[in-house]
Amino acid sequence: MRTTVLTWLAAVHGPEVSEQWHDRAGALELAATLVLVALLAWRASRRVQAPAAVTRSATWSGEAWLGGVWAMAAAVSLVAPEAWYRWHEYKQPGNRVQWELHGNVGDWREIAVPERTKEILNASIVRGLARGGAWGELALLARWDDDVARVAAADLHDPTICVPMAGEEFFALPGPVTLEVGGVPVDFSIGRFGEGSEMRHLFYVHWDAWLGRSAEIGSNSIGDVAAWRLARVSEGRRRGDASYLIFVTREATREGAEAWLREWAPRLLAPK
Repeated sequence: MRTTVLTWLAAVHGPEVSEQWHDRAGALELAATLVLVALLAWRASRRVQAPAAVTRSATWSGEAWLGGVWAMAAAVSLVAPEAWYRWHEYKQPGNRVQWELHGNVGDWREIAVPERTKEILNASIVRGLARGGAWGELALLARWDDDVARVAAADLHDPTICVPMAGEEFFALPGPVTLEVGGVPVDFSIGRFGEGSEMRHLFYVHWDAWLGRSAEIGSNSIGDVAAWRLARVSEGRRRGDASYLIFVTREATREGAEAWLREWAPRLLAPK
């Protein structure tokens, strides 16, 4: 019934409406199933004849107590997770913020992202902008929309992993660098790679769109899937909405790089 209802919503009202009802339909399905099982069990129990009134009374007392315990456990298992996630979402007033990367700003141009990169990231959208020739200045957006399984790629492919894999030594610098983009505060981590005239500063943020804030880079090891999932639960992150924002500049000094970021990030990025 749930699958039929969600399919009907998608066909009549569009995928967005079906997506909005996805979790609600699951909760309703679980509640309805619990009620139905309880009714069937109650009906089946009426057909069982106790050998004596005293035995029946004692049995009923024990069954009632045990049934109450199970009913309480079922209620807690249904309500507690929803309350936990809603509490964390309530504490984040800017929740459900995603990002878009603008093109045609100044002399920035769209660059083709290799298909292999898209396959590795397994993101909903991967888009890049560049300025000033090969490895001049770069803006990159990778976005995952509502898919917890795919969003694990964001933990596996941050710059602290990918830059060394590309043959460059990466140096993390003290941070973060915080600035407002479209009224939304964003905490950028900062690092550098390269030497001499090839020095680059890199700003990056792993954005949790459901909670509307930057996630701690490298806080969870996806190598331990159970720990990764538990960490997401403990942080109240039930959805897979996430983004990776990356800016690379040739500015040699940190001060110059931060000034560059404050100039271009608000012009190239927009909250969605």
